[in-house]
Amino acid sequence: MLYAGAAHEKWGSFTVGKQYGPWYDMVAVNTDWFWINGGEASGTFEGRSGDGGLHGTGRPDNSLYWKKSFDDVTVGLLYQLGHDGQHSNETSLFEDGVFTTETEYSGYERDYSYEAALNWHPNEDFTVGGVFHHTELSDYESGNSENGDIDAWLLGGHWSPGNWYIALVGGEYRNHIAGSTLDSSETFVDKARGAEFVVNYKFKEVIWGDDSVELYGGLNHLEDADSEARYAYQILGAAWRVKDLTLATEYRFDNSRQSDGSEYSADRDQLMFLARYDF
Repeated sequence: MLYAGAAHEKWGSFTVGKQYGPWYDMVAVNTDWFWINGGEASGTFEGRSGDGGLHGTGRPDNSLYWKKSFDDVTVGLLYQLGHDGQHSNETSLFEDGVFTTETEYSGYERDYSYEAALNWHPNEDFTVGGVFHHTELSDYESGNSENGDIDAWLLGGHWSPGNWYIALVGGEYRNHIAGSTLDSSETFVDKARGAEFVVNYKFKEVIWGDDSVELYGGLNHLEDADSEARYAYQILGAAWRVKDLTLATEYRFDNSRQSDGSEYSADRDQLMFLARYDF
């Protein structure tokens, strides 16, 4: 990410560049609390680029983002400028005594994206809100220009009484989720739905020198609206955070299904460990 801008108590903040937009900054971030897994069901990074920069739900490039709080309501608006990622490869052919040129196209050309989000936070322990996203996109991956426009909605919020943190987000994504994620023959799924839930409890100062010990659990559920395919799992985890060091472990109970509703032949449950140091 690389962005710059200004903030004013009366007029809010305005930033320009490659940055998190309201999709993540105001809504999807609510459930981004798993240390190792999570995030697929929110649609943040599941589109046409790994960081969500091309289509704008992740870290949109060439973006203009305005955010302003009005008492217990926060509004966020983002506009993403165009991006020409179209490529062509020309091949000379000689057929029936005539030279011709065949052009193969690839890549994507974005006209623009926009997002509008609204959050209600009556107190510091509770937030609920939603965001709408639209991208005008030409898809050349098939060799010809196709309509790659994206429409997506996401609702979510959190409640954090005391040492607890409980959050839920859910959304619908049209022409946005990669078919490979959901065992679909489509390059991008016509309509997918997702929900992510997390519950976290922090034990503070229970071990000498620690900042907190966390126990947490939750689920990540992403499904194709037109088939039985789903990318789904449940999580149980624990983490020890001391100053800049985080040690975490998560067990992932996989509940995914193929497009015909059958289970995958291989065991997809996983036990994972993480060691992270923030400089």
